[in-house]
Amino acid sequence: MEENKNLTGIVLQAYDVRDSSRMVDILTLEEGRLSAMVRGAKRNKSRFLNLSAPYVEGDFHLVRGRSTNYLKEGTIRDAHFGLRRSLGRLTSARFGCEALMAVLPEGEDANLYYLVQAYLKALEEADENLLAHGVAAYFLKLCSFSGFRPRLSRCIFGGESVDPENVYLDYEAGGIACSAHATHVRSEKLSRLEYEAIGNYIRLPLRAIMNAREFYAVDGRRLARICFRYYVTHTERRTLGSLHMMEELCLL
Repeated sequence: MEENKNLTGIVLQAYDVRDSSRMVDILTLEEGRLSAMVRGAKRNKSRFLNLSAPYVEGDFHLVRGRSTNYLKEGTIRDAHFGLRRSLGRLTSARFGCEALMAVLPEGEDANLYYLVQAYLKALEEADENLLAHGVAAYFLKLCSFSGFRPRLSRCIFGGESVDPENVYLDYEAGGIACSAHATHVRSEKLSRLEYEAIGNYIRLPLRAIMNAREFYAVDGRRLARICFRYYVTHTERRTLGSLHMMEELCLL
């Protein structure tokens, strides 16, 4: 018996199968991550050609077959065409979606859905020179929603206040450490501006971060590497398919 579902979702990735069809992984607001077959999506006149493209947000009418979901109808809400304006924006979108798929829990998680939605929109509108800061902030927010929010207000070991001029980020412990407690093995020395930037990554919306002139004074690429390492430490996901391209584009 076929089961029909009407879902709101974002296409995280798509790959071709057979001669004219495509499989898509969709992050849905109602049920989390689902895969679906899109028959005939690769045909030039297919009404599903754009709807099944990566990073498109839309309404999806899925039919459950014997072993998989099939896309029956759908409409585009936001194609996020602005991501195609530069390779940096497009690669950052792919990198973020790959990172998300590595930590997605079973079932619905509205926080993660809205985070990806905000990330794609912010990438479209971002100052090109601040993309790395957006990537860094996204990874910290992703860790936070996944249960690995870094503790930034006091030393994670002793609980004392830290000197902003002499502060460390301890990856394994999951927060900042003062100089007396930093192990220097899994800790990263932060400048005052870097420490303040990381706090703002947690506090500010992504669109504000990617268009804030005060971030020009901080090396976004270095902070993106730090935040990615924090993500790797807590998810044990050592690499992503687009990692090399992010490094080539000087975004990580």
